[in-house]
Amino acid sequence: MKKYEHGGRLDELKRIAGKNIDAILDFSSNINPLGIPKKMQSAVKKSLDEITRYPDPESVSFREAVSKKYAVPVDCITAGGGASELLHAAIRAAKLKKAVIPAPSYSDYERAAEVCGCKISYFKLPEKENFNLDFKKLNRALKGGEVVFLGNPNNPAGKTLNKKDLLDLIEKNKKSFFIIDESFLDFTGKTNESLLYSNIQNNPLNTFLPANAVIVVSLTKIFAIPGIRAAFAVSGEKFAKALRNELSSWPISALAEAAASCLCDMTEYIDQSVNIIQKEKKYLYEELEKLRNLKVYFSDANFLLIKLTDENTSAAKLYDFLLKKNILIRKCSNFKGLDDTYIRVAVRLRKDNEKLVEAVREYF
Repeated sequence: MKKYEHGGRLDELKRIAGKNIDAILDFSSNINPLGIPKKMQSAVKKSLDEITRYPDPESVSFREAVSKKYAVPVDCITAGGGASELLHAAIRAAKLKKAVIPAPSYSDYERAAEVCGCKISYFKLPEKENFNLDFKKLNRALKGGEVVFLGNPNNPAGKTLNKKDLLDLIEKNKKSFFIIDESFLDFTGKTNESLLYSNIQNNPLNTFLPANAVIVVSLTKIFAIPGIRAAFAVSGEKFAKALRNELSSWPISALAEAAASCLCDMTEYIDQSVNIIQKEKKYLYEELEKLRNLKVYFSDANFLLIKLTDENTSAAKLYDFLLKKNILIRKCSNFKGLDDTYIRVAVRLRKDNEKLVEAVREYF
C-alpha cells in the first residue's frame, strides 16, 4: 500500500480495475450510512445559485453557524476545506519542529508532520492493551517543544479518550501543543468525553480549552459529505488567527457554507445516527467475532479494527477475495504499528453488514 493511502478510493478502482463503483459496497471509508440529511442536501442544492460568486474569505456565516451550534465564540473558530487541511495548517501555525504521534493513528498526522519538516517520535499503542492510550506513559514521554496529535476517538482502533485525563495531560505539558482530532466523536454518543461539546455543558471556553490546544472536527463523516470538504477548528483567539493565516484566501466553498448553515437543525439526525450505528456495530462485532481466525477490537466509533490470525492469509488476500464480490475493505498495513494482518471495516446498514459477514464467512 502507498504510505498515505486512505479508504474510499472508488475512482481508483474504476480506473485500474474497471469496476462499476455504483455496485461497490464501500466498507473502507467511515461515512455515515444514513447519507446526507435531507435539509442539508436541500440547502446545498440551493447554494448552487451562488457558485458564480466568490465565497466569503472570512467564512463568517460558516463560523457563526458553528458558534451557534457549539456555544463557542466566532473568533475562536477557523473554517477549512476538510480536517486534513486544518491538520496541516495547525502544525504549521504551531511553529514547532518535533511531533509525537500515537501509533497506529490516522496517517495524515504523520504526513502533516513530515511536510512541515518535523522530527517524529511515535508513541506505541500496544495491541495487548487493545490500542488504548496510556496517559501516564505519554506524559513521561513528552519533553516540551513538540506537537502532539491525538484522535478522539482514534483511527483505526476507535478508542475514545477520557476528557479529564486529556485535560490533565494538556495542563501538565504547557510547552507542548496538542492537536485534538474529534472528527469521529459524534458517532460515539460520548459527548461527555468531547472538548468541543464542553461549552454546551456549561464550561466556559477559556476554562475548558487551554492555549496550547486546538480541536479539529470534520463535517464529512457524520453528515456524509466527503465531496464537499468541510471542517472547522476551535482554539483560543490568538491561535485561531495564526491558523487562519496558514490557509488560502478562500478556505471553504459556498457548498460548505450551505451545509454548515444547517448545523443547529442536526441534533435529531445525529441522535438517530448514533442509535443505528451502535446497534449495527454490535451486530457486526458479534457476528465477526464468531468466525475463526479473526480478532475484532471493539470500537467506540463507526468502524472496527480486525486482526487476521490465520498465518496462511493476509489482508491483501482477503481484500482481493471480497473485491471480487464488490465489497471494499480497508487494508491497514500503511498504519504505523500495523501490518498486513489487519483490516478495518466501516459500520453500514444491516443489509450491507450481513453481506460482509456472509462473504468473510465464505472466505474462511
